Amino acid sequence: MALCEKPVGAHAHADPMCPREYNTQVGTARNLERRIEHLVDGLAGVMFGGTLQPSELGIRLLREADLGIEQSPSGPAVPNSYVFTLHTDQHIPEPFSQRLEHLLEETAKERGWRLNGPAGVTIEYSAKPARTEIACRAERVSGPRLAWGRLVPQSGAPYPLLYNRVLVGRSEECDVSIAIAEISRVHALVWREGGRIWVNDLDSANGTFVDGAPVTKPVPIDDGAVVSFGPVTLDLRTG
Repeated sequence: MALCEKPVGAHAHADPMCPREYNTQVGTARNLERRIEHLVDGLAGVMFGGTLQPSELGIRLLREADLGIEQSPSGPAVPNSYVFTLHTDQHIPEPFSQRLEHLLEETAKERGWRLNGPAGVTIEYSAKPARTEIACRAERVSGPRLAWGRLVPQSGAPYPLLYNRVLVGRSEECDVSIAIAEISRVHALVWREGGRIWVNDLDSANGTFVDGAPVTKPVPIDDGAVVSFGPVTLDLRTG
């Protein structure tokens, strides 16, 4: 990150966009293409009834997600629940919904999107749409998510990281709430994007540190890194 102050999609407190982001965006687009190709390849031998192709649903899903981006306190968030309505002449194998859910989760992780609930894709059928039409309804539905990592204190219970974008602070509204006076109400952001885990300080009073070094811009961190929010030291664990 020596040439760039932040990855694509960093929090508003981060520095402005820099030229290197273009390369990051191109890489993300290529990863997206490969992800959709993998989705199609995984359906070899599975017949779709009608005229729709598997890639069409994958592309439409991610387009709806992109159109649904909203800025949450932690950064870009997208709907997590999608309902496709197809013509009754179409036939999509049931397991395909699970593949689309996986596609959404992986893309959210790659692009740094926040999902406030588990990815959900439902496929319905109706005589109303044209045979080649894909109708889609996107919603934000809260629900339990599996932790992708945790912040482990020297003593006490670990703090689970449930979302791709996690706010850390003293406020009870933060995803990781640490009720200590030296922690700012909204202290730092931890998130996944571009295949890495990042942390950034959000203008906190007592600073954020990674392995003892102060965080002054988005910094990539690895499993086992020691992250300090003011006087509170935690170990990042992803396994």
